[in-house]
Amino acid sequence: MPTATATCLPVARRPPRALASVRPGDFVARYGGDEFVAVIEGVRTDAEVERVVERLRAALNAPIDVAGRRLQITASIGAAVGNPDSSADTLLDEADQAMYRAKRRQAEAGKPLNR
Repeated sequence: MPTATATCLPVARRPPRALASVRPGDFVARYGGDEFVAVIEGVRTDAEVERVVERLRAALNAPIDVAGRRLQITASIGAAVGNPDSSADTLLDEADQAMYRAKRRQAEAGKPLNR
């Protein structure tokens, strides 16, 4: 099995790690490719959002073993906070934009990015 294929399998299995980092009733799912969506309800302050993001980042950034090699995967996370009038499409778009800003900040800081 090529390493790229072997790498996809453990990364695709990350949702259980992500699920363990959120509260019961929160929702984590693969959105497409290497992107995941977490729906976290009842978050009221920026500090609460940051705590959730850091728990998710720690779960997703944990090293994985593939074909006898330990790989370090990094996650770029974008968050959007909605209100009762926010549509799912709007929240996904805002979170996607925030994720790409995070990727740019990582690149500017000289940190490797997932590709």
